[in-house]
Amino acid sequence: DAAQDMLLQPGQTIVDSMTNVSANPLELINDPTRGGINTGTMVVDSDVYLDQSLEATYSYRGDRLSVTVQPLYRKLSYLNDTTFNQKEKSGAVSIEYRLRPTYYLTAFGNYQHLDYTNIDRTDKTTRFGLAISHEFTKHWSWRAAYTRQIRNSTAIQQSYHENEILFSMVYQR
Repeated sequence: DAAQDMLLQPGQTIVDSMTNVSANPLELINDPTRGGINTGTMVVDSDVYLDQSLEATYSYRGDRLSVTVQPLYRKLSYLNDTTFNQKEKSGAVSIEYRLRPTYYLTAFGNYQHLDYTNIDRTDKTTRFGLAISHEFTKHWSWRAAYTRQIRNSTAIQQSYHENEILFSMVYQR
C-alpha cells in the first residue's frame, strides 16, 4: 500500500508493517537502497493483486569493504481490474568502504524497468548516489548523502529528473 511505498524502494518486500524494520535508526538511515518518500515508483491502487516475485541477494562483507547485489523480477496481477497489471525487472548495487574506523563511504545504484501489460506505458527509472557517514561517539553519528533519480516514461508528463541532498544526525541509545 502507499504507506509501505514510503519506506520501500524497488527490490524490497514487506508483509507486515513492522516486518524487516530495524530497531536501530542508523540502519534505516544508512541503508543505501532506501530513498526518501517516493510514491512515483508504481501506481497506487487499492485493488487486490497477486504478487509473483523472484529475488536474489548476494552480499560480501569484509573488514573494510561491503558489497551487495540484488536482482528482482516481479509480476503484479490485479484480480478485479487488470488495467494496471505490470512486470518489473530491477536491480540494486551497494558498495560501502570503511575509510577509517568510524568513517564510511557508500555508493549505490538501482535500475527499474516497469512494463504495464494492459496499457501503453513503460517506465525506466535509474537511481544512484553517494553518502558519507561518521560515528563520532557511541551514541551520535551524522550522514550526508546525494541521490540522483531519473525516470523515462512513455506516459505523458511522467518522466522526471530529481536531485536529493540529505543531512542527518542520529542519536542511538
